[in-house]
Amino acid sequence: MMRSSIEYTCTDYLLQLSCQSARTKFPRFARITVEAGRQLQRTQQDTRGALLEWQLPKNSVESQTEGSCMNNSEIVAILNDLIETCRDGQEGFRTAAENIRNSEFRRLFNIFAQQRGQFVTELQAEVHRLGGAVKQGGSSPGWLQRGWVNINSAVARGDEGSIVAECQRGEEAAVNNYHEALKADLPLDVQYVVKRQYMDIKDAYDRIRILRRAA
Repeated sequence: MMRSSIEYTCTDYLLQLSCQSARTKFPRFARITVEAGRQLQRTQQDTRGALLEWQLPKNSVESQTEGSCMNNSEIVAILNDLIETCRDGQEGFRTAAENIRNSEFRRLFNIFAQQRGQFVTELQAEVHRLGGAVKQGGSSPGWLQRGWVNINSAVARGDEGSIVAECQRGEEAAVNNYHEALKADLPLDVQYVVKRQYMDIKDAYDRIRILRRAA
């Protein structure tokens, strides 16, 4: 199956860092990432294979609510919460990328920011298909309070380790939010979108944990 450029880069990024240039510039980082990258790639392939075994219902509003005890307004409320979570991540990763000196970290954070923007678009499409309204984005203080509370102080100190730690904190909040959303009785095709995004966010969280060890 053909993968998008964003998905390909996120999946194979740690393996790319084991190349000769990475070993020369960041020897400790390369040693940590090469085996971890292979392990994460194997795990992601297994989980994506299981996800593709799902049988999705027809692409219609009626089929989206079939087999679910939730009404459309409840589903839309959950999706809007996840949209806010992804917007938070997009802004947080963009801030981290703009203020971190390490070019490899900056590249990865930009990838994650772009990925979260893509997730927002996908979730908004689900809201519209359910006949709901997309909640408008919150204020900057809002996203700082929800999961990226210390990112500005980490940036002000210029401490790359602290910036990576705040990215990990923000991703942990996102993982928890998606985990809670998946406990709801979502329709199968909505659940498919949410679960796919959850796996990518969990993968990003695991990668950032590795980055923090090397920072």
